[in-house]
Amino acid sequence: MMDRSSGEEFIKEFERIVAAICPLNYCTYQFKLLEQLLPTENYPACRKTYLDSIKKQIGEDVIYDCEPWMASETFSYMCSLFPGVETFVGIKNDELGSGANHHTPEFDLDEDGLTYGTAAAVSYVLEYLENTPDTSAFEPAYNSISELIATFGQQPGSTEYMDLMLNSNNFGIDGTAELLANVIRKNFGL
Repeated sequence: MMDRSSGEEFIKEFERIVAAICPLNYCTYQFKLLEQLLPTENYPACRKTYLDSIKKQIGEDVIYDCEPWMASETFSYMCSLFPGVETFVGIKNDELGSGANHHTPEFDLDEDGLTYGTAAAVSYVLEYLENTPDTSAFEPAYNSISELIATFGQQPGSTEYMDLMLNSNNFGIDGTAELLANVIRKNFGL
């Protein structure tokens, strides 16, 4: 989904269809939504800071726009709590034969993309420290990670809760620079 309301509409329509089909086939159903439907949206000020950092440190020629991608992404949970930016690291290289779709047996990547991804993440953090984007207008969808997880109906201490905590804290190289910048500030006195 590209926005939360279209995802909610999809779920309503999906359940309506299932509810209509089951009696025709002499069966019942139980519908349990395991995840909240959150789109992954880059915060505009963070996106600008990210692009400025890439242009300054790596060069504008490595930046490409891509089509919106219909994939599930746990980073959307972080973006509902903190302003951030998610990017894709280029993995396609026709000479190597890499770049097949994710989650397929053919998937392979150009490992040079990891070098660029790491450089991009470091560049973003450095730019963020130097020119912190204005995120004062950001309104989190939840007050805390615990509140977000509670919306899933999970109890603290449960296996599902721990899985959600781990997934919600999976920042990777596409993570929120603010959190990394705070760690750097704290540990290095910047």
